[in-house]
Amino acid sequence: MSALIAIFSTLVVLLIIPVDLEFSMLRREGRSEGKASLIWLFGLTRVNLRPRPEFPRSGSGRFRILDMLEMRGFVWSMKRFVRDLFRAVRILDLRLEARIGLDDPAETGRLWAMLAPWVLWVPDIRIEPEFSAQAFDFEARGRIRISVIRVLKAIFALAPFMLRAMRKWKK
Repeated sequence: MSALIAIFSTLVVLLIIPVDLEFSMLRREGRSEGKASLIWLFGLTRVNLRPRPEFPRSGSGRFRILDMLEMRGFVWSMKRFVRDLFRAVRILDLRLEARIGLDDPAETGRLWAMLAPWVLWVPDIRIEPEFSAQAFDFEARGRIRISVIRVLKAIFALAPFMLRAMRKWKK
């Protein structure tokens, strides 16, 4: 019995330790490159993440979001899920430099009108509109701390609704 308690308490302690996601992405003139790594145990363990190849999807069944929305309490539970996820993630460092331009300068102006308040409000984010040509170039770097136990709590709170939706979907 004491061994079981020791294993359980060790697992809880390991889940309490946050995981850091460190990333950098670059997109210039249509070419993209990026790298990301997960850092755990306060830097003692580092796992480099690689993009996985996309496989063609096969399957005859369709997942219907309406089935979930019809369930009583799902919308409230989804709001709580998103709130809990935001609480589980903390941005330690985020830097973004981008140049965005659409085909039509008027559309670029509309997009800039939506983005400008956020760009001025959030430090270390610089977005420049490009009115003369179509462009989407950016460089992003950051580090995000994720509380694993809080993410698991949010997932387990949403799990009953997902299981009911899957049962309904299989019928």
